[in-house]
Amino acid sequence: MKKGIILLALIFTACINLDNIGDNSGGEIREIKNTNTNISTSKNYERKNGILYIDDVPANGKQGYKEKNGVIITGNYRDGLADGLQKRYYPSGKLYGKINIINNKVEGTETTYYENGRTISELNYTQGKLISGKIYYENGDLLSKVEGKKITIFYSSGKKLFSMEKSDIAVYHENGKEVFSNSDEGIKINGEPAKKSILDFFSKENLIKTALYLLTSDIIEAEYKNGNPSIQLKGTTAVMYYPSGKILLELSPSIDGSVNSKIYYENGQIMQVEDRNRKGRSVKVYDKAGNLIAENIFNKDHEIKQIYWHNLKKRI
Repeated sequence: MKKGIILLALIFTACINLDNIGDNSGGEIREIKNTNTNISTSKNYERKNGILYIDDVPANGKQGYKEKNGVIITGNYRDGLADGLQKRYYPSGKLYGKINIINNKVEGTETTYYENGRTISELNYTQGKLISGKIYYENGDLLSKVEGKKITIFYSSGKKLFSMEKSDIAVYHENGKEVFSNSDEGIKINGEPAKKSILDFFSKENLIKTALYLLTSDIIEAEYKNGNPSIQLKGTTAVMYYPSGKILLELSPSIDGSVNSKIYYENGQIMQVEDRNRKGRSVKVYDKAGNLIAENIFNKDHEIKQIYWHNLKKRI
């Protein structure tokens, strides 16, 4: 239960874990247009069990190749594994992301981009662990900021939508009024103390109290200035919306501790699907046309495994 509430915040960072530089594939290298990379040689690239092979030999040194769906990958390899700076390009040739992989873990700053060139995320890692970062809306406005244990989610207008520091949570309307909060002083709804229930005696932890309250209460909803919902909380399920009313995020934790989340472009196409459990997490990222841009699996030690799909135009 506690994981479900925490991930309500973390999903926007990880977005929010757009850990999305996965290498998927095989195929001939061709000239790349609209980038700084010019690939003109032809080799047989193949990935087996997460290892990149060139003409049946594990890849070493600088490599560049095009996947079957048109996604382009360039970077350094050692014994078939990504080692150092990796770059990934949309099928259009525009830069999607840059990531540094050391000893099979993300190290330093990972940067990803929308196809319009604006930044999606700037995430800072140490040995595969997210330390801090920022996530942006497609128009360039700040969506989320992570600073240690403090997480803040913003409306596109710059107003706070959600904040979490340690175990204290708050949700706001775009006009600045508080909708929901928990702290050592207890749970408040619209700034007023919530009625206590017998469930409060089951835990002294604020996050657990919050989860129990949401499981037994009506939907908690914050609104944009136009009156449309910005976020809805019910139990451990959360849905966040664009101002237009289109879904931005769906978050669905389960009793066993696993969590499924989906992030959408405003045109309705899925942008990212993430599944988390005790063993780690898997992440799939798509472009606006539904092309699978990357798929990665991370184990509980934060090590990355890059996946190859034959059908790279698969939709959810």
